[in-house]
Amino acid sequence: MKDYITYNKLIHNTNFISIIFIAVFFSFYANFIHSSSIERSIKEDTNLIAKSVFQNLYTVMEMGGNKEIIDKTINKINKNISYMTVSIVNTNNTKNEIIDKAFITKESQISKQNQTIKFATPILFMQECLKCHNTSQVDDVAGVIFIEHSILDIKFSLREILIMLFILFVLIITVFFTMWSYFLKKYFMKPINNLVEQICKYKAYKDLKNTIIIDSKIEEIKLLENAFNMKNKALLNSYQELKESSFIDSLTETYNRKKFDEYCTFIFNDAERYNHIFSIIVIDLDKFKSINDSYGHNIGDKVLIYFTQLINKSIRETDYLFRMGGDEFYLLLNNTSLKEGGIIVKKLQEKLLNSKFIYKNIQIVITASFGISQYRLDGNNIEELIIVADNRMYKNKKGL
Repeated sequence: MKDYITYNKLIHNTNFISIIFIAVFFSFYANFIHSSSIERSIKEDTNLIAKSVFQNLYTVMEMGGNKEIIDKTINKINKNISYMTVSIVNTNNTKNEIIDKAFITKESQISKQNQTIKFATPILFMQECLKCHNTSQVDDVAGVIFIEHSILDIKFSLREILIMLFILFVLIITVFFTMWSYFLKKYFMKPINNLVEQICKYKAYKDLKNTIIIDSKIEEIKLLENAFNMKNKALLNSYQELKESSFIDSLTETYNRKKFDEYCTFIFNDAERYNHIFSIIVIDLDKFKSINDSYGHNIGDKVLIYFTQLINKSIRETDYLFRMGGDEFYLLLNNTSLKEGGIIVKKLQEKLLNSKFIYKNIQIVITASFGISQYRLDGNNIEELIIVADNRMYKNKKGL
């Protein structure tokens, strides 16, 4: 059985592979979410800082601040925020793509290079600024706030959160598959094992009479139970038919020697238990060899069939005819004395005398010799009874 896998092992392997697959998928998905979330968060953070820097610069300018004060303000911001660098660029053509683009488009620009987010937002002259900068116009670019934000140095990270979520997810999945395994074992594997155990108890044909009952509420399991019991019933019926056919003579379709041996056991036990009597008649067809020699074995077989049908139609329902071989027959008479049996023999002889076997242009008068014996009167076992009946039959045959 080493080439086969059990359901138990199959369930465990399936659960293990499912957990690994889900874990790998979640890991990749979490990494993607982690990267995109950090990038989005940094962009939002950078944009807020840029607005804050712009507001601080505007406040300083309103108070008449000069470049030195502005530089101090910028340095203070850089000192307080360690994970980013803020600078003010007053001229274009810096060979920095996003700075130059911010000067030209007058719109904020952002890019990602390696592990750094770069953000450039233009400082535009407002109406109030023209008091000091009378050569400029509203919305002219006064400079660019340039911020470099490190992804690696970010103070808060989603990675730790995602790791915790991943661990929690694996635990939930593990619990789920554990419960699922328990469900399969209880409602599927256990009934199947129960079925196998009951099937293994079938060692002989008599066990086919037993009905398998599986304690399960699963419809498919009950269908399997019903199918097996129906198959058992069919097998039992087939066996009984086969057994019955083994007791039937293939030519005459009457009972054979095997059935005679079985029935003798029954009739002897019945006679002993209820103090009954029975008789046995030994029958031998007269001159049957000459029929085979004169007409052939095919006609001889038809004569045997005709004789068997004639006897069976003439006896009682409680009597049984057995073909023992060739042209020899036994007739068991239940609850019948020697005298009553003699009357039956005379009726059978008369029946034969009044009947003719006719086949095509062949007509044959069939006669037979009979010998009878009675249980307890002529013997106490079947062998003794047959010897007595057989001797009486031969005496009758010689009298022909």
